[in-house]
Amino acid sequence: MFDTLLASDDATDAASDGVRTVTLGEVLAAVDPGPRPSVHEVSAGIDDAVAIREQIDALEGRLLVAVERSRRAARGCEASLLDDADLELRRASAVRRRELAERAFVADLATALRLSEVQASHLVDTARILAEAAEHAARRAAQERTDDTACSESSCSNSSCSDPGCADPGHASLSGVTLVELCRGRFSGLHARAMADTLAEVPHAEARARVEASALPSAARTTPAQFRSRLRRARDLAHPTPLAERHRQAATKRAVYLDPAPDGMAWLTAHLPAAQAHAAFDRLTATARAVRDRGDPRTTAQLRADAFADLLLATPRPAVS
Repeated sequence: MFDTLLASDDATDAASDGVRTVTLGEVLAAVDPGPRPSVHEVSAGIDDAVAIREQIDALEGRLLVAVERSRRAARGCEASLLDDADLELRRASAVRRRELAERAFVADLATALRLSEVQASHLVDTARILAEAAEHAARRAAQERTDDTACSESSCSNSSCSDPGCADPGHASLSGVTLVELCRGRFSGLHARAMADTLAEVPHAEARARVEASALPSAARTTPAQFRSRLRRARDLAHPTPLAERHRQAATKRAVYLDPAPDGMAWLTAHLPAAQAHAAFDRLTATARAVRDRGDPRTTAQLRADAFADLLLATPRPAVS
């Protein structure tokens, strides 16, 4: 169905910076199932979507690899990223200069990828965290091979050893490594970012490895939201800091945020201890249902929002009563 749009690289238009020119006619022809569509066309379209999704996921992995390679290169030539004519920069400490060079790299990356600097910074952090996790897995696998005396006792050769790690030094580190599995197209970039965000909250490499080993097998069969839930459970089990202490630290970050929305609306979000958040939501729900039971035409969601505003603003004549 999409043969024209998915033409091979030899169809690439060299005048368009390596991106193949696609015409409006090609797009319209590709989305047309024909005059008498059948279940076969439905299945073929889904199969195409799955194949394309796997390619996109694999490219997400390659993007992270390219970003991390660029970040490491930037650290190796940080002087070139800074203006040494600036007297303040020349006086800055090595730590400060590295920080400024990293900011310059993120700014350049954001411009190149048409991202905000916040988005580019998150992309850089994701690439770094997953690459570091992959390196830790490789070191751990190498140590395990060193500690394993089976091969040396039998004096086997790589060609005859039944241990796949003996035949391929990188093999043992491939399975269960997020960055590798993403490059294979096994799950989405959203899953990989969820993993990186979770690993960033775990302080020790061994604990991070336990989180990755525990949660990653489920990535290919769960949605990103389901995967985040599994990651939270794995993080709670592997985190070296007791839950009570982590909760105390997390509670210091409680806050309320205001974000704009279209058409004269806005989002008011509160980050609270879970017990308080659930209790507040339950109270809003109970209020909304009580009003609904009296025949109010508003939806439960609308009544929750109105009750929320009434309670905060102490409305003299509340919209929900």
